[in-house]
Amino acid sequence: LGQYAAADTLSQEAYQICREIDVRLGACFAMLNQSWINYAQGRFETAVSYAQQTQQAAQELGITRFSNYATLYLGHCYVGLAKYDDAKQAYNQAYSVWEELKQPSPLLDTLGGLVRIALLQNELPEGISHVEKILHMMAALPDEDSILLDVFPACCHLLQATNDPRWEGLLRQGVNILHKRA
Repeated sequence: LGQYAAADTLSQEAYQICREIDVRLGACFAMLNQSWINYAQGRFETAVSYAQQTQQAAQELGITRFSNYATLYLGHCYVGLAKYDDAKQAYNQAYSVWEELKQPSPLLDTLGGLVRIALLQNELPEGISHVEKILHMMAALPDEDSILLDVFPACCHLLQATNDPRWEGLLRQGVNILHKRA
């Protein structure tokens, strides 16, 4: 965790090797990793570039999941760049695909992004609608702890901003997950 320089180096090496031996799927995965590594370091423009390259490569290969992860990462990066309309568009696009593919973890992550956008744009009723979907999914997916930790803060903030008392229970649930992992 947090060893971005090492991750960056290894991911770049993996990309070069995959290009040299013509393993396009591996190169696509390395680009996706580069997007995430740069996003995590706050290098949003670079992360956008890698995500866009991943989208193109994954579409050429017909790999919907990689392409859609790149779309999800674009949403995250656009939030970091304060391009909220672009972020919302990316998240909505990703949401449709994850829903079609029945992929709960990235679907939760996408909904969490939409909650963050709603908070940032003060669109609280829209945010509540996304929180409701997350809470419904959480009840059906008790083992999705890792992704839930990413969406808990935004959901708690939005519920608190709308004076919804469920925020306290949600906060307790997040703390319990952290204790369970400690």
